[in-house]
Amino acid sequence: MLNETRFGSRFQVGLLILAASSALAACGEVDGFTPDQWDQIKKMEPLAGDPPPNPFNNRFADTNDTLAKLGQQLFFDKDVAEAIKVAGPSGNIGDIRKVACVTCHGTKYFTDARPGPISEGISYLTTNTGDMLNLAWYDWTLSTGRFDSMVEHGTTVWGTSATPIAQARFLYTKYLAEYNAAFPDTPLDPRLGLPTTDPASVYPMTGGPKSSATAADGPFEMMPQDAQDNISQIRANLGRLFDIYPRKLLTPESPFQKYVRDRDFSQLSPKAKLGLGLFIGKAACNECHSGPTLADNKFHNVGVPNLDFIPNTTTAITPNRGRAGVMQTILNNLATIQANPASPLIFNGAGIYSDNPTLGLQRLLDVQAEDQQRCLTRDPKTNACTLYDETLEGAFRTMSLLNVAQTAPYFHSGTVTSLEAVVRQYNAGGGPPGSYVGTVSPKIRPLLLTEEEISELVEFLGTLTGVSPADQAAADPTIWNWAANTAKPALPPPTSP
Repeated sequence: MLNETRFGSRFQVGLLILAASSALAACGEVDGFTPDQWDQIKKMEPLAGDPPPNPFNNRFADTNDTLAKLGQQLFFDKDVAEAIKVAGPSGNIGDIRKVACVTCHGTKYFTDARPGPISEGISYLTTNTGDMLNLAWYDWTLSTGRFDSMVEHGTTVWGTSATPIAQARFLYTKYLAEYNAAFPDTPLDPRLGLPTTDPASVYPMTGGPKSSATAADGPFEMMPQDAQDNISQIRANLGRLFDIYPRKLLTPESPFQKYVRDRDFSQLSPKAKLGLGLFIGKAACNECHSGPTLADNKFHNVGVPNLDFIPNTTTAITPNRGRAGVMQTILNNLATIQANPASPLIFNGAGIYSDNPTLGLQRLLDVQAEDQQRCLTRDPKTNACTLYDETLEGAFRTMSLLNVAQTAPYFHSGTVTSLEAVVRQYNAGGGPPGSYVGTVSPKIRPLLLTEEEISELVEFLGTLTGVSPADQAAADPTIWNWAANTAKPALPPPTSP
């Protein structure tokens, strides 16, 4: 009897210990995820923390609504557009005032829902238009990283519809007061308002800097130096506008953001939670898709097929080399800066318009070091790299997954039109060999997901959709609607000469 009592006590103690261990384990879990898994999930919290400032545009704070609102007006204004040179959805050859930034960013989530390439003015766009949301977290702009920030990109973005001189004349004609209020230290030159027949006129109607140092001088180079400098200053200011305005375009309060931030576990369906488990587990998507925008700011070759021809034509498209294809342009700009640090025609972070040229120069020197390290073959005449190793050839910047369910088509080529197809391509370990440039990254390997698991992963991706700027304003009429068309009324038709 004594032994039985002692045995019974030990058994009960054992049960208590097991129960306590299970309770402790359960306490460590968060909605069924282990502590290690939840740590990975926390690193994926959408839009966590404040957007990082642009180091090259500190002079004008992100909160500068005067600049942002002018940028918004210009984003929607088609009057800037010169004659269309390649017919497309916006108009026929010769049509004017048909194209604006919104033409290629016209959906609620500021993307282009049409499969490319498409002509919207001067030439065909041979890459997919990305969304214009939550851009402040990117280190490099565009899928190739051609530009070191939105400022540099903003100095060129109107080039798809008008030359720099035509842009300047448009600003003087339509937005003189708004522009001078935004940039009181560098107001528009009154001579921009003079017709070319006026003896005091120094600006032609259109034109811009020549394409290379060896090219023949054009209308831009024939202007007085102060007029050339004025046009360059306008381009630099446009870069600031088209940096500050997009920074207003955020998409907070996605179901997944509330799930992680608020631990509101009702935000994800059971199926989406299974997809989340795959995202950080079997599929390992978070190896590249983590952080506030679920993007690692690095360049990877994921085996995305390129387009061979412009649709409905026999015009071939040069295979897109991704990051490798823009390295030389970046290095050419570095060489220009090193030869002439005061060059008025360089608009990147190392140029004279930058608020942090030291940092900008260092980033370019880092690209130079990468070129020297990664180049396999060089042109013996120009010394330009013609072939990089597998880290750069065909590599594109990891794209944000925020709002991904709303931003089809996908990848740099716009060749995939559904999330299911995107996941299947990753599941296969990339596209068919020979359909893309370079070698697929070692991170891209067959995932062996079942059809059910693919569906679960897609269900999770749908929880990354935040509230669009338009819907934010609709829900709270007291806030400014950054998605509204605020462009001034259209100019009267031009008179015949």
